[in-house]
Amino acid sequence: MLVGGMLTGCNPEIDLSPAKPEVFRGRLVYVKDPNTVGGSDTDLVELIVQGGTYTFQLQTFKTKLCDSQGKAEGFGANRVNFIPTTVFVGNCDSLHVPRGWFSSAFKGDSLYLSKFDTARNIRYQFDLTK
Repeated sequence: MLVGGMLTGCNPEIDLSPAKPEVFRGRLVYVKDPNTVGGSDTDLVELIVQGGTYTFQLQTFKTKLCDSQGKAEGFGANRVNFIPTTVFVGNCDSLHVPRGWFSSAFKGDSLYLSKFDTARNIRYQFDLTK
């Protein structure tokens, strides 16, 4: 009994509160066809990551991508996998929601994400800050 009492007294309390959201804002350069002049658009975006989930929202609407939310696997490493579970459709192109593996780089409060979607011949480049 003494051993059991000593072990419980040594365990620190576990913090069960949800992770605080990380909010990044900046620009998305969306290149529809890298081989075509004028085939790109730029939008202001917001990316919110909390725990293993994300929310992606356009602040402007030039690229016509849909807002989405879902799972963010590997966030904080050099690659992150966006898996949309909800796409907020409207006057947007739901086929071009950012999904799949993106290269990522953190530099202080800055986050850079990029991906070339070979199936659709589209390049996504995010330049975001906290």
